[in-house]
Amino acid sequence: MKALRRGVDFRGRSNWPEYLSFFVVNASMSLTLSALEGWQRDGFFGILAVVYGLFVLVPGLAITTRLIRFLVTKG
Repeated sequence: MKALRRGVDFRGRSNWPEYLSFFVVNASMSLTLSALEGWQRDGFFGILAVVYGLFVLVPGLAITTRLIRFLVTKG
């Protein structure tokens, strides 16, 4: 994904489609891991969800910053 490749790049701008695709992929991964944790209940998928959340934390902040910059400079 483009957002993960530009994960620590807080410069530039991101548009709505880039942000929404990042959001949809992360929401579906989180829901899937959460459902698997509820079904399995052994803690493995919970730990995997925490690791995944930490992995996408900085790229999520970066793409949100770039989207805000896009919205501010557009209007």
